[in-house]
Amino acid sequence: MSHANKTLLPIGFEDLIAPRVGHAHQILVDIMATFTSFDYTLVEPPLLEYEESLLAAPDAPKSQDIFRFIDPISHRTIGVRGDITLQVVRLAKDHLSDAPRPLRLAYYGHVLRIANTALRPQRQYMQLGLEQIGGDAHAEVEVLQVALEALHCVGVRDICLDFVLPTLVRRYIANIPENSQKILAARNIGSIKQQIRDSELNSEIGKVLEFLLLLPPNPANALEQLSHHQAFSDDHALFGQLRSIMSTIRSSHPDVLLSLDLIEQYGFTYKTGIAYNLYAKGQNTSLGRGGRYQADTEPACGVSLNLNNLLVNSQPSPSTKKLLIPYNTDFKALRLLRADGWTVVFSDTPESQFGVQHYYRNGAIHSFTSS
Repeated sequence: MSHANKTLLPIGFEDLIAPRVGHAHQILVDIMATFTSFDYTLVEPPLLEYEESLLAAPDAPKSQDIFRFIDPISHRTIGVRGDITLQVVRLAKDHLSDAPRPLRLAYYGHVLRIANTALRPQRQYMQLGLEQIGGDAHAEVEVLQVALEALHCVGVRDICLDFVLPTLVRRYIANIPENSQKILAARNIGSIKQQIRDSELNSEIGKVLEFLLLLPPNPANALEQLSHHQAFSDDHALFGQLRSIMSTIRSSHPDVLLSLDLIEQYGFTYKTGIAYNLYAKGQNTSLGRGGRYQADTEPACGVSLNLNNLLVNSQPSPSTKKLLIPYNTDFKALRLLRADGWTVVFSDTPESQFGVQHYYRNGAIHSFTSS
């Protein structure tokens, strides 16, 4: 098929073919195996729910942010999920309310987004994650350590753990003009100062935002400065929790780079405590994000990963050993060969093909290069 005749897909959607789709499948298998090895039980909420169910949570997406259509059977509006975390919260409430706590759950599935951005171009991607509901003070560290271990298992190296304190900034940006919020998100400190001078932004709030913008990325130094600022005198317990988490991560995963970004708010609308983004060094796209939130009446924390972004930053498995075999090969022999790690390719043509360098004949394995 010529390039001119290729099917045009909607913006933000793509076909996956080999070897990329095989790599993606292996990442999925390895990460879920890591989650379950820490006793996180797999659950699977549906791709579609009634609109009111998807939008029921206090911080759920707005109706204009999800794909919607009319169910031809019930004639009610159905929505396609744009996130799985809140579905897991609903599932836990509906089916696992009597299960022992803490409740450790893992999941994977596709999600759809209405809009995309330059840094987040996909509108369909595979979301993988784990949630701990009803846990104690150890839950945040546990979830984070399991997520870091999963990334290590799929070959992601040079991880940057970027901490966020969304509630800290939320109380200041809630009442500032929308254009000021955009300027803040763009980290434009010059424009913030100009708005203060022009009285477009409350001077007291503006100075606090300016202070936050100038904080060093080193979390220890940033927390030291925050602790001495009178605007955050009631947040010392939160800062202590963050210091404790960072100390544990430095001990368990010393190769992980720690940073602090108090301006970032994207993706943290329902987070109620310490949160974070996970990056690979030198990359702008997040591998995933997580943090503490409220699951109905219970405390909870979790992390979700973006499989599409993991594809770029993880190491693929070594190439598969392929073996050319005749069609009449006995299947008992095939089982032994496959158990020994060979991928078998049926063919009666006695020559190298499909990238195969070995062939099976008369009960023995031979190399084409040595023939």
